[in-house]
Amino acid sequence: MTARHDLFYDGKAASVFFPDRKKYMTIPASGDIPSALDEIADKLDLDFPLGVLFAGSPDEVLLGDAMAGWQVGMATIDGVECRHLLFSQKSGIDVELWLEKNDAATPHRLVVTYPLLQGQPSFVAEFTSWKTQPPLPDSEFTFEPPADVKKIDPTPAVASGAEGRK
Repeated sequence: MTARHDLFYDGKAASVFFPDRKKYMTIPASGDIPSALDEIADKLDLDFPLGVLFAGSPDEVLLGDAMAGWQVGMATIDGVECRHLLFSQKSGIDVELWLEKNDAATPHRLVVTYPLLQGQPSFVAEFTSWKTQPPLPDSEFTFEPPADVKKIDPTPAVASGAEGRK
């Protein structure tokens, strides 16, 4: 199992920060966000479940396999009224999405459940503090490591937390 990690990408380099282990690594990466995510996933054997949201057509990636979809109801998330949608996919995956009830339909929560796997694991993402104006400065995308963290070599074993295991 991969340790919790945060990703920073500035268009030239990708930094992966493991806050629980107080370690980080940086690798060269370039191109658009989907290309950089593919490069990081290949080099470090890390999974970014939300990477599909950066695809050219995230709706097709998330919902292209959907057999059925419906609105389950309404819910309030962080004080915002949201439509709660559920999509069942042919692959046996259920995708739940909570979108603001307005024309912008900003996502507030995403849950992906794997009901066919033992224990029915799920992935939960909460989207908060959306800022669309004004544009963010480039410095927001550059990783500045905290003083108490150590830089480590960028290898798949290190990224997965498997280093030192037998």
